[in-house]
Amino acid sequence: MEGVYGLFFDGGKGHARIGRIVSYSPADGTVLREVEAVYAGDLDTARRGWWSGALYPDPATAGFAAEDVQIDVDGGTAPAWLVRAGGPSRTWAVMVHGRGPPARRRSVP
Repeated sequence: MEGVYGLFFDGGKGHARIGRIVSYSPADGTVLREVEAVYAGDLDTARRGWWSGALYPDPATAGFAAEDVQIDVDGGTAPAWLVRAGGPSRTWAVMVHGRGPPARRRSVP
């Protein structure tokens, strides 16, 4: 499927942004994509990973200032990032992950 995706690997320690399809071979069952950036880890040694909609590993990498906060959840607290709106914007969002390992933060640009 076309698009840009995040790829987590090395047990979630590595993160890369994967871009456009360069080639596709249905007969071979292969897709070759462009690697736009590797933010952490060694993608050359990766053997397993998972796709994500998180294109950046954290708000700072995407160019946003953020504060580390803890949010109360059933059974304790969970880490999160608070990204404050710049200027007079009244737009806000709460983003909650539902995929990937537990207790992983996701950017809220």
